[in-house]
Amino acid sequence: MPEQQTPTNAAGLPKVIHCCWFGRGEKSPLIRRCMDTWRAQMPSWQIRVWTEDDFDVNSIPYTAEAYAAKKYAFVSDYARFWILYHLGGVCLCTDVELFKPLDDLLEATPSLMGFELPDTVNPGSIIASPPGSALIGEILRDYAALHFVNPDGSLNKKTIVAYTTEALRRHGFTGGNQMQQVAGFTLYPAEYFSPFEHETQMFLPTANTRSFHHFAATWSPWYRRLRFRCIGLAARVLGRERYLALKKRLLRR
Repeated sequence: MPEQQTPTNAAGLPKVIHCCWFGRGEKSPLIRRCMDTWRAQMPSWQIRVWTEDDFDVNSIPYTAEAYAAKKYAFVSDYARFWILYHLGGVCLCTDVELFKPLDDLLEATPSLMGFELPDTVNPGSIIASPPGSALIGEILRDYAALHFVNPDGSLNKKTIVAYTTEALRRHGFTGGNQMQQVAGFTLYPAEYFSPFEHETQMFLPTANTRSFHHFAATWSPWYRRLRFRCIGLAARVLGRERYLALKKRLLRR
């Protein structure tokens, strides 16, 4: 029998939402809830979860070393680019919650990513592309030259945000949290896919917000995650404006 073709949208983008789950651990209630929103908001799209069983974690030194170190999020960083370069579609981190459908954006701009901060882009929040993207191919070559374990034995924890933003800058990316076209990708302001204020750890949605990245940051040390939780709790208890004003006064001392 001939291989069944993956349906595409009107722009030719394969209607598949990819995500990665390495390490064979149990998915948390948050992750299960987030993935349920994909099914609810994008019912005509296939969801494909990639694991060690269908992605070669030893394909390059970087992923082999990250997997051996049990830093699975860094394996996912490379895998998402490999998947989209070869198959196309949409790739989301498992802790991304969808609030609205993405169909209209993916038809108007089938190659897209979103800002995280005013001068950085985070493909973990969302990246979509037909197969064969020149930019993604370039990023794959960048990763192929990397190691996750440094010569001194420390770990290379430079993030996908940094590597992707550097690649975009080679093609004229200017930052500024403004919609722009770079290397064939439409870059959306943070309010669309990452309406998150890092200073207060608060979710600040707008009418344009389609999704929210919860930044579970499983790769980050526990004490760093605890610090962020404490910041978020303080901002919610005090209120955003009072928290920012108090922080400003304390920094002046």
